[in-house]
Amino acid sequence: MATYIPASRPAKPVSELPLTLAALQILVGGFIEFVELRSGDWLVVNEASHLAPLNTSATALAGIPVYGDVVLCEPSDIA
Repeated sequence: MATYIPASRPAKPVSELPLTLAALQILVGGFIEFVELRSGDWLVVNEASHLAPLNTSATALAGIPVYGDVVLCEPSDIA
């Protein structure tokens, strides 16, 4: 199950799966980039997210600074 993790609000599950490119772009606010986690899951981030606020929850998951709103998902969650 995918989870939407905004930079400044609590995380919430994403109910509509599989996720499309258009849905991911809306959730992260622009063109997307994938960050693969050690678990095999992905963080989907805005490729220009370095201009957004630090996302402390996503940073803790990735072990590197992550900015802006993100989607945590398994590769199979994406259409």
